[in-house]
Order: sequence, then structure tokens, then C-alpha cells
Amino acid sequence: MILISEIGNCHAGDFNKFKEMIRISKECGATLCKSQAFIGKDIKGSMPTEFYTQCQFQYEQYLEAIWYAREVVGIDLFYSFFSKKLEPIAYHQRWHKYAASQVDKKLREIEKRDAANLIVSIKEAGIKPKLKLSNVLHVSPYLANNPGLENIKLLKEWYNMPIGYSDHTVGVEWCEKAYKEYNSRIIEKHFTLTRDIYFDGIQYRDAVHSATPEEMYKLAKTMGR
Repeated sequence: MILISEIGNCHAGDFNKFKEMIRISKECGATLCKSQAFIGKDIKGSMPTEFYTQCQFQYEQYLEAIWYAREVVGIDLFYSFFSKKLEPIAYHQRWHKYAASQVDKKLREIEKRDAANLIVSIKEAGIKPKLKLSNVLHVSPYLANNPGLENIKLLKEWYNMPIGYSDHTVGVEWCEKAYKEYNSRIIEKHFTLTRDIYFDGIQYRDAVHSATPEEMYKLAKTMGR
């Protein structure tokens, strides 16, 4: 069983908080930690560009966080890359991840990198890369009332392998259902220390559906962590 704590940008650009979240993720029972590596101007998301610029770290800090997670905390940290300039950092990671938003643009690259330490999120109606070794996750729509867990079964038939789940709903109930009823042995859940993350009066969307430490601990217990 693998429980991924997706820290994303819930550190809001505070590097010390980022490290703290890695440590607390481990304490809550997470198996792996994940974040995003980018240069702010390259991101087009739900928040103003200035928010992502605030959240970016220096190249050396991204590397330091990998070392800190592995050598100090005892958990592997890896990134999804949204800026080509930062992609060499991938050589220092043991795990790799492509977000669902990257699959159509990097389809051939993903298929070429097919490996047991690669994780790929796939939308319900998205492109399905040809994979035999990688870990495929069904990804829920943001803040959906029904995340379409039945797609896990469809993907399992398509790939003839177990399918994990990447959650973007409020709470951990759908994650628990994916684990118990759909046999998803990899669960990815966003993680935050607080949902009060605002920029120019706008609440950061990922903070809304992220698990608190208490919820992450509960999910880890459900998964036998």
C-alpha cells in the first residue's frame, strides 16, 4: 500500500513550512511525499500568476528538500515538473509523476519512460498512454460531489493491472472507498496544515480539498499504515 501526501503549493512559498509538512506527512503515516517544481510564470492555474511565483523555490531548495525528506525524515519526496528548466532535478528522485494535465502533451515521453517507479494520473475521458509497468491513477475532478470511482474498474480492465486513485474531493471518504471497494493500493491525497491559504482575497483551491493532519492520519489507518 502506498499513501502519497501531495503537498503541492500548500506551503505557500514558505520553505521551512514545506519541510515541516514533509515531516508531518511521515508522522501521519504517508509512504511518499509529492510536490510540484516550477517557475511561476509557466503556471496557468486557478490562482493569479503572482501566487505561483510566490510558491516557487530555488533549484537548490528543491534538491535540499529531496535530501531532507530522505536523509532526515526517512521518506521519499518527488515532484511533478511544470518548467523544463527544473526537469534535471528528476535525476535525484526515486519516484516520478505525470499529472493528468500533462498526459496529452507528453504522451510519447510517458510511454517511453514506462517503469515501476512512474506514476501517471488519467482523467476519466482522457488519453490513455500505453503502459505496462507504471502505476496508473484515476484522478477525480476538482471538488466533485461524485469523483467517478467506477472509472477505476474501467481502467483496470483496460490496463489489466491494479489502479490507484488521485483525490481532489473534500475529506477522505472517497479515498477510503477507493481503497476498500475498488482495491486501490495507491492513494494520492493533497495535504495541508491549514485551509486558510489566501492570495488577494482568493482562497487557494487545493487547500479546500486537502486533508488535514488528522484526516491524513485517519486515511493512513484505514490503509493499514
